[in-house]
Amino acid sequence: MQILILEEKQELLDLLSMNLKMNDSLEVIPKLTITEGKGFIDLLPDLKLVIINNSTQFDERLALIDYVLEEKEDIEMIVVSGTIKKDHPRLMLIDRIDDPNQLLGLVTKKFSEEFLSQEDSAYAPVKIDNLKYFNILPVDIYLKRKDGDSHKFVKLINTGDKLPGDFISKYSSKVEDIYVSQAQKDEFSKEISKLFLDFFKQKSEKKDIKFESFEDIHKKAFEQMTEIGFSQMSTKLAMESVGDLMSELKERKDFKGLLNHVYKTDAPYSYRFSYMTSLVGHALVKRFPWSNEQNLQTIMYAAMFSDIGLNEAELRIRSEEDFNKAIMGKETKEALIKHAYTNGSRFKTVKGIPDDVSKTIIQHHGAHNGIGYPQNISTQITPLAMCLMISQEFVHFILNGDNKINVTVAIESIKERYISPKLDSVLSELKKCITK
Repeated sequence: MQILILEEKQELLDLLSMNLKMNDSLEVIPKLTITEGKGFIDLLPDLKLVIINNSTQFDERLALIDYVLEEKEDIEMIVVSGTIKKDHPRLMLIDRIDDPNQLLGLVTKKFSEEFLSQEDSAYAPVKIDNLKYFNILPVDIYLKRKDGDSHKFVKLINTGDKLPGDFISKYSSKVEDIYVSQAQKDEFSKEISKLFLDFFKQKSEKKDIKFESFEDIHKKAFEQMTEIGFSQMSTKLAMESVGDLMSELKERKDFKGLLNHVYKTDAPYSYRFSYMTSLVGHALVKRFPWSNEQNLQTIMYAAMFSDIGLNEAELRIRSEEDFNKAIMGKETKEALIKHAYTNGSRFKTVKGIPDDVSKTIIQHHGAHNGIGYPQNISTQITPLAMCLMISQEFVHFILNGDNKINVTVAIESIKERYISPKLDSVLSELKKCITK
């Protein structure tokens, strides 16, 4: 499905587009002016919604509304305007708003309730690339095809069938995702997670494995952790991944080569953020006299799971100012403001993971109670939590920079944003372990 957004403020246009694009089945076409976007009404084959928040092109706005309502029977509209008086079942008029969350909430609600058919909601997308790890498919595989104004899901492979040798090459040039039924989604995640656990085992036993690189196996494992959330299976994946990564660091000695490798991949932001933080945190903790094997494990587990469940936009929120500017619904904001406490609390009773992982995750934004994004870092947070926080801030800075790892500028930026009597000593050790 496609949504055309005509929004005259670039910041709001970017934020709306970024948030709506998080939905795998949604294509967002953002335009600053009505004139610029008008031609897309006839060109876009799957356009279902037009959003107009533009007060400067009054005549163009009226003309576009009339055209869509008269000529395009399958397109809905949301128009922000306190002056237009028009009643139509496909037109939603709302007054100009100060809080962009309201507009985003309306769009999300309209999409989820009106545009998502019962058939669409019965299937879940999975990356077609994931199928290459199976010889025998554990679930039914479907292809999503356009069928008039809706979609039709065609079964291509049955549970228990062998994957055809040319299947991925045949379909990957046409689609990124294939589909499984919602009823079988958990089974698919469970089975593919088992495969990754087997691959970790094969790697530790020096057996021949199917992955091309170190980064490949960890990226796929992290995708599964993110997909299935916090569970017994994702915890096992994390334990194997942390163990494997620590073994890799011991063998290679030079963690910066590994850091640069992950930095340059085209993997998702969440993967690079978590794994680069693991690497930097590991190197930073090693600089202190209280460092030991358990503390090194703790920082790596905490880096991997501290922000599980957050999307890319939410991961980029690093301060109270970022949080207040963010466009999201009330429930999402409430969950985000206490995500450190929520995620950390899950690890209080997990066997096999160091006891301090829970507290480190709870305190990883500088608040000892796990709530919010304080500028004044709590004096009560542990040295491990301080190291995790500084490592995350460093990685966040370089991932959002100009393709160069500028250590000095990154450290100065952290100094400007945060206040703590412990800050200078930790930043000093960070600089040493990165630049030595």
